Amino acid sequence: MARLQLGFVKPTKEVFAAEAQETLHLKVVESLKKDVAAFAAVDKIYMMGSAVRRDMGRYLAPFVHGKLAKLGSDVDILVEINPAREADIPGHWHLINPEASNHCAVYHVAQIPLAGGAAEWVERHPNMEFSHHIIDAYVSFPSHGYHEEKDAFLKKFGAKLFYDRARDGIVSRGGEEERIAGRLAELHNFPQVMVEKMKVSTENALYKVFAGEQDYILKLFKVSGNYNRARVAEHTAYEEKLITQLKDHGISTAGVIPALQGVDAAIESFPALLFERIPGVVQQRPEYPMERICAALAKIHRVQMERPLELAGDFTFDDICMIWLPQFQIYIKDTTLGPEIAQAFVGMAPLVERCSPGDYRATMYARSSTAHNHGDVTPKNVIVGEQGEACFFDFNNAFYGSRMADILDGAFEFSLAEKYIHLADFARFDAFIAHYTAADPLSAEEYEDIPKWVELIGVIKFTKEIRVLLERPTEQLRRKRALAIAKFVLSRTVAR
Repeated sequence: MARLQLGFVKPTKEVFAAEAQETLHLKVVESLKKDVAAFAAVDKIYMMGSAVRRDMGRYLAPFVHGKLAKLGSDVDILVEINPAREADIPGHWHLINPEASNHCAVYHVAQIPLAGGAAEWVERHPNMEFSHHIIDAYVSFPSHGYHEEKDAFLKKFGAKLFYDRARDGIVSRGGEEERIAGRLAELHNFPQVMVEKMKVSTENALYKVFAGEQDYILKLFKVSGNYNRARVAEHTAYEEKLITQLKDHGISTAGVIPALQGVDAAIESFPALLFERIPGVVQQRPEYPMERICAALAKIHRVQMERPLELAGDFTFDDICMIWLPQFQIYIKDTTLGPEIAQAFVGMAPLVERCSPGDYRATMYARSSTAHNHGDVTPKNVIVGEQGEACFFDFNNAFYGSRMADILDGAFEFSLAEKYIHLADFARFDAFIAHYTAADPLSAEEYEDIPKWVELIGVIKFTKEIRVLLERPTEQLRRKRALAIAKFVLSRTVAR
């Protein structure tokens, strides 16, 4: 093929009969609405090729093109992106080529099952992965330019305008998004609302919300964090007050958009908060700008010490201890997680005994400054803005207690590097504490108690990982995190 200068050989296509053609066309229309038009980034969709001519079909032999083995016609479209929404390309779109010959990026955005089925080829080649009717999208980003070239491409291939947001209005991906959009319109008096569900590693639910020219993030609180499940609604109210007062104290974070006065703000029967959407990049992967991140955390604590919040401390750090320390004693009896975890339990057990007495912990608390803590000092909860400023968001696990709980939580999490466990490095542990103290020094007593806090926070974090591992025993990330925590804590343990 190389000698003949052939990139590929396209097999003969058998065009579907009229009835099958129409059925397939309806599926194409449905997918274009659900998988393309339902996203705020999309301004216009043009169709071209077989889908417009209504001569879709199946190949008499698989059409091998690059890594794909195609069984049926592609659905070729061109998508024009809203100039203000280029960063909101749907996460399920798969980038194939950053720049094609027409200067558009190429994405595979969806796949429709082959009309007539693919059983014949699957039976013949059970180890091959076949593609059916791929929706193949040329995506035009306004910031890239080449507008004349894009228009010439559409004209050349006889493209037809399928969807124009200005003409056709908002499309919802499904019933859930449509209901939530309607509810938000009621709660906030928004004129037009688009809702997009986000794929996130949380049991709560997050959505992008687009209302006019404004962008928001909606969170539905379905599960508890470091508190009893029956207190989810109570903690949601606490979180709203905490964020509002911190912003009043000059803390940069995603503010809460209050619902209309006197209206129950529940959405889909869950407590809910609508947040400002703050620009910037979430800091999930090392290397981290630790100096700025630690300074931002120190500021959250310091402003409260200078001017205390008018907020009750109904959710306390000791409540958290009284959840997770007893759970350790329950989990240690489980013998299903293998010898490495069992050995970690044996090593950690004396620390749990040491940390469990209430007066032991009370002494630690009394020797430390107290504040409303963020409660989940992880890289994924930090955004760094265009000017390099760091800000924390997501106070879903906030509590009242010693600031040392936040500091040590951050030291652990920035060492573990979240899902990038292969980049875990506990050299960042002491660096995190050092950067914090450069912004706001610890007291002599807090310094002296760091080994005790390493043990207490380490035991709690280890137990949390075990809880998830018991629910999902094959999840290697949680296993690796649990073992890394145990290894580090035991390396820092001192006999007392």
